[in-house]
Amino acid sequence: MISTRSGGMYLPLLFPLILFALAACSRGNREVSASLDYIEAVVQQHPDSALLELKRLDSLLTDGTLSLEGDAQHARYALLKTQTHDKNYIDDTNDSLILQAVRYYDDHGSNRERMLAHFYHGAIYRNAKDYGAAFFAYRQAEQLALELGDDHYLCLIYGNLSSLSADTYSKDAIIYGKKSLKYARTSGNTRQSFSIRSQLGQIYSSQLVYDTAEMWFCLALK
Repeated sequence: MISTRSGGMYLPLLFPLILFALAACSRGNREVSASLDYIEAVVQQHPDSALLELKRLDSLLTDGTLSLEGDAQHARYALLKTQTHDKNYIDDTNDSLILQAVRYYDDHGSNRERMLAHFYHGAIYRNAKDYGAAFFAYRQAEQLALELGDDHYLCLIYGNLSSLSADTYSKDAIIYGKKSLKYARTSGNTRQSFSIRSQLGQIYSSQLVYDTAEMWFCLALK
């Protein structure tokens, strides 16, 4: 007969090990969260700094020093990695990562998190030249950005919709381009304002409306 009392001898030895393991997991989770906090804080204005931190984090995740914990952290990492790559002109074409963010935030996220997830899903589709899927993703982001009143992202969304429409020879290219310009002005995005004016010039030029194209090219230089 096996004594049930014998196992109790080992419990005091196991407790410190269990507590140490839990503390290590908690510490690792805090370090990942701090890293993601930093990336989120700098990615808009200093995307190169965000990329350096992302590479550091990825190295620690790869060698097992740190790990992502829970669906929420996986989703946040997926979104910020995709965003950081996009801001640094790294054209990812596989949507398996950003899909984690889209699926999680559609069920659990705020409107802003959902908007960002769909926006960067659109960017992945755009890079892959899947224009139909990109258009749909950007339109989903558009509705959420309108609800949020986010002029910055509305400017970017309409700029992408204009480019996609031009690439697919849609007459909506000009409509979306002018919407992008409107929100570029209200958000103070001078870079996008220059870009969209040039884009409108190219669109009118491709339609052989040269006088209007020249006007937009001149406006881009002001």
